[in-house]
Amino acid sequence: MQHTNSNQRPAIHCLLWALLVPHSLLLILNVRSWLLIQGEAGAEETFVASWLGCFQVLFILAEVAVYLAYRLRYIRFDWTFYMASFMAHVAYMWAFTLNLHDIIPSAIQPWVVNEGNVGRWNFTLMMPGAFCSLYALTKAIFNKVSSETSLFAVVVGLIGIPVLWYLLVSVLQPLMLGSFTEVVMIVFSTALVTLFLAVVIRLFDNFIFKDKSLRFTEKHYVLALILGLAAPLGGLYLNKIIPFPVDFQSTVIYALAVLNGLILMWKPGAEGFASIRLFLRFLTLPFIAYFFLVFLPFLPLSLFAIIAMGAGFLMLTPLALGLFQGRITYNDYALVCSVSGPARARAIALMGFLIIPVYFTSQIYQDKAGLDRALAYFYANDMESVSLTDSEIERAVSALMQLRDRKAAKQLPYIAGVYNHFVFGDMVLPDAKIERMYRWLTNAELPKTELDFFGSPRSRSSWGVAVPPKKEVEIASIDHELSRPGASTVRVKLRNYANDTHSLYVGKLHLPEGVFATGMKLKIEDEWVAARIFDRKTALWVFEKITEVRRDPALLIYRSLNELELRVYPFPAEGIREVELKFEYNPLADATIDIGGNVINLNPTSNKPQLMVSNGLILKAERVRRYAFERKPYLHFILDYSLDSKHVANDYLPKIIQISKTLGVEKLAITAANVGSADIEEIRIIDVQSETEIVKEIEAIQLAERGGFWIKRALASEILRASNVQEAVYVEQTPIFVVLAGDHFAGDVDISLKEWHWLIPDMEQWYLFQNNTLVPKPVFEGIGGGPVAVFKRGETVQVASVSRQAVLNVESSESLAVYSLAEKRFVAFDDYIQSASSAAWRKAAEAWKSAKQSALNPASLEQNRLKLLSVSRDLSVLLPSTALIVVESDSQWKMLERKEKQSLSNHSGLEFEEKQASEPAWWLMALILLIFVYWKERKSRRFFASSAEKF
Repeated sequence: MQHTNSNQRPAIHCLLWALLVPHSLLLILNVRSWLLIQGEAGAEETFVASWLGCFQVLFILAEVAVYLAYRLRYIRFDWTFYMASFMAHVAYMWAFTLNLHDIIPSAIQPWVVNEGNVGRWNFTLMMPGAFCSLYALTKAIFNKVSSETSLFAVVVGLIGIPVLWYLLVSVLQPLMLGSFTEVVMIVFSTALVTLFLAVVIRLFDNFIFKDKSLRFTEKHYVLALILGLAAPLGGLYLNKIIPFPVDFQSTVIYALAVLNGLILMWKPGAEGFASIRLFLRFLTLPFIAYFFLVFLPFLPLSLFAIIAMGAGFLMLTPLALGLFQGRITYNDYALVCSVSGPARARAIALMGFLIIPVYFTSQIYQDKAGLDRALAYFYANDMESVSLTDSEIERAVSALMQLRDRKAAKQLPYIAGVYNHFVFGDMVLPDAKIERMYRWLTNAELPKTELDFFGSPRSRSSWGVAVPPKKEVEIASIDHELSRPGASTVRVKLRNYANDTHSLYVGKLHLPEGVFATGMKLKIEDEWVAARIFDRKTALWVFEKITEVRRDPALLIYRSLNELELRVYPFPAEGIREVELKFEYNPLADATIDIGGNVINLNPTSNKPQLMVSNGLILKAERVRRYAFERKPYLHFILDYSLDSKHVANDYLPKIIQISKTLGVEKLAITAANVGSADIEEIRIIDVQSETEIVKEIEAIQLAERGGFWIKRALASEILRASNVQEAVYVEQTPIFVVLAGDHFAGDVDISLKEWHWLIPDMEQWYLFQNNTLVPKPVFEGIGGGPVAVFKRGETVQVASVSRQAVLNVESSESLAVYSLAEKRFVAFDDYIQSASSAAWRKAAEAWKSAKQSALNPASLEQNRLKLLSVSRDLSVLLPSTALIVVESDSQWKMLERKEKQSLSNHSGLEFEEKQASEPAWWLMALILLIFVYWKERKSRRFFASSAEKF
């Protein structure tokens, strides 16, 4: 072989890297998608995918071989190599387009593998190599002909090719009554597009890259004005009419376009200020390179766009501008190298080139840090931590405003993906959560996004609204059998009374604490499919996605500590489906469950609620009842100290006295809260008649009025504080919480206290007082009151209702004490029954105890998400943070695993999506062009048909 020419080396080096890197990345993406769906692919899909995959592998192997030969200087590149490379790229893209629908099985839902996304990244990563090959081929061919011949070919091509294509589609095809085959049309279209792009490239090459001509320097201002300012601004104006490929109407984009045009007006060649000029060239180079890469996959559409609309030639602006700017930037770089040396030139170029990327990266870092702070405080709040400082509130507010603006801004291709990946982990922070956190921080509504001068905020309208399923499904029958002592299986038949398969069953299962769900099966056709345990959020999202396409999932999750929710979908029209549930319980404890109003006692030998320890011991009920008593209520007032509440002690006093009289309670305690809670060492219970003491208590509160009023955190904090007091005066009394909200408070009041209610089981409700109105608010369980027994082990105190079954949150039964009302102190409790509970139940009870304890503090729950999931899986026991789910196909199981990893690697406050579907802007232009061609063809056919009738 001949050695390569040294002058070829930089260009060939760039060409090979433009082939190898995108193709390797494309192979990884395609293989990753194929691994999801291969289990459901038939022989035909597997065959097509295999030969396309082999095509890609051969691509990469050939490129590696050529690159090694190039590095060893044992190969010479000429037009045959460029032609082969270009044709291989075109062949792959056509083969992929024609076979894409045959590769992805029809059973695969779009949320698993989306055909549009697969097509987009295949074209995006193939086009750089195709363009570089065509560019090199054009230069190699035209360099062998004279300037006159080249110019003639360019003029003829620019005029003749669009005319030829128009005649083909509008005249010849209708005239021949569609006799052109699909293959002929594909070959002819590809050839015309290739020739058109070749003459366009040659046109710009004549003006920009022809070193022996003076046109470049003599016509610089004209070219800079046309290519640097007029064409980009014209393209942006066209984008305002037709937002293709996305909406680029942004003040920042217009400003950068104008700035780049002004920089291009600075004529290259003069040594004076050459370094500054080079710096400015590289400053905006990333901006131009970005648009070049964005429009590159759509370059083949430029011919059709020119025919379809007069301004379609503006699609070529990124190509022309990229070549023009690349040339003058290279000229200035070569000048600085000759004057100041290569090292200085490289340093200047690097500094200029990195400014925009570094700024973008810094914004990502700041937004990520602000998001993490906000999520950590509001969705993984440490109940034992102090409140946010003023500076932390300001930073969090600023971060939320920035996130709001980022979400409302234009979602630019690639940039939006990078930003969402690093800031949100490819998840989203819903608008509702941003608005809620802003209200908690500021006590005000989130301001609307300011309208961009050049466009409106990003639209997130949906292109399709899912039809909600019917819920005319009821339980037909329930059977249960005892698998062994302490374990039962329940089989439920569900009947669909609607004449529609799009039907969903949602039912509640009430079960006493200590009865654990350990399994579920769904009958799909004639096969029972077992459920698996997954992260709760992931399972809920996947269930919703599957029901949108009418597949076969079943889901079992906790709604509270004593309530499960079962979902089954879909159903045969007026048909029956079966689901099987497995439960584990203590053989001596109550196991009476309620499934949709159907009461079943899984353990007929015992139907009385018991207090248990996770090691299997049961506290003797007779002895527990001996120590049971009803606690006296006291009112625990939580004052609203949010920003602008502006209340003083004398303002609160009449309200407190009025409420105390209304509820008939004579004792009270007072605390305050806003976005945080007041740091109080000890709760003081005082008499309602002591007005002076009430005023002193309010005035002693050390909490500045700031931020919003976060009621749920205030209630949870005070429940935790009140539940762990050990003095007799507090043990014998139970709080009734009354929230005194400001008149202008507009936050959430319908809140759930399910994580904390078990700490004060005799709490029936809490009250909200606002605008002189007292409104009762039930706790999540909707139950409470009655006698309780108060236990203590070490420094941990737990109140347990004697009328409800519970697993005590103590490490063991050793050193357990119970409060004696008669003796006004804790006394030893050692009266137990040793049950024959299984090792599986004891482990499940221990896991349940850990899950309950973690849920008390959101920060602890956030830290233990992965641990709780692992324990839930290892023990096959459902926990409040996990879910049992059945899906139909192998691809859905794999997608569940991937989405679960994504969820667990991000904050639990983030969501998978916001229910809106993105608009298919990437394919909008192609659709417009196809409609245009179809319309022209139909019009021509009607013309020839009417002409034939006349004759």
